[in-house]
Parts: sequence; structure tokens; C-alpha cells
Amino acid sequence: MHLGRIYSSYQKRALTTAEIVGARYHVPVKVMEGLEEMNLGLFEGHTWDEVDTLFSEEFKTWESDKRYNRAPGGESYQDLLKRVSGALVSIMEEGKEDTDRNSDILILTHGAVIMSLLTVKMGLDFKTSYRYINVENAKPFCFDEKELKEIVILIDDKRIEQC
Repeated sequence: MHLGRIYSSYQKRALTTAEIVGARYHVPVKVMEGLEEMNLGLFEGHTWDEVDTLFSEEFKTWESDKRYNRAPGGESYQDLLKRVSGALVSIMEEGKEDTDRNSDILILTHGAVIMSLLTVKMGLDFKTSYRYINVENAKPFCFDEKELKEIVILIDDKRIEQC
């Protein structure tokens, strides 16, 4: 592996890991807005059982269409995908010279971000994708440039709104 660039969410758990890797490979870390974890608003800090008890109606509404319905005070998966898409486009533009030299780009982000990208890539439904996609902490996922470009296109593609 030849690491050319490292991008990270500003959130501490991703940034700390990025800085450790950057120091090891002598590659600076760039914090990129848009890579942060999903904002679940009022659901934050609660177990799903607690959310179902405390915010029963709001939870049912969100669960009925997670891709487009927002958690109260938070975001939908589509909101997350749009901001991540913008970050990925910037990363691909900035990292063009690295990919042309066959250097890898490392992106440190969060579980909901990775799960969402994989859900779109695999054409799964956001209601059930968590059953098929297991995003463990610190587990690497590899995407090539072509895959990322296809995912960015699919995020805006109205033909796949049912995903």
C-alpha cells in the first residue's frame, strides 16, 4: 500500500485514528466536513428500546422511511448521503494526482456513513440493510474510484428512491 492522502471526520474517534495512521506513514491528515457520523437528533444517546419508548410516534415515522424521514432534530439517511457525496467529490478531485500515481487515499469516517454507502452500492433497502451489512468498529472497507463515482451518481438518481 502506498498511502498518498488521509481524510478524516472532525469527530474525535475518527480523527485520533487518522492522526495515528498519518504519523505512522508520514502523511498529513486533512479534516473534511461531511464525513461526520449521522445526526440522530433526539434519538442520540439512547438505546433503540429507549427511543421506541420515549419517542414512539417519531420513531415509527422515521422507521417507515429511514432514507427520507428525519430523526426529530436530526437528519435522514438521504441528508447524510448528500453531505457525504459532497465530501467524496471533493476528495476525489483533490486526490486525483494520487490516484493517477496509484496511491491510496484513506478516509476515516463512521458506521452510519459506511453502511449508507454500502446500502446504495448494493441496491438494498434502508429499512433492512442493517441486517445484511455489518460495519464493525475499525473494520476497513475498500472502494475504488469507479465505485465511489457510481455511488455518488446513485445518491441523486431518482430511479432508486425506493432504496
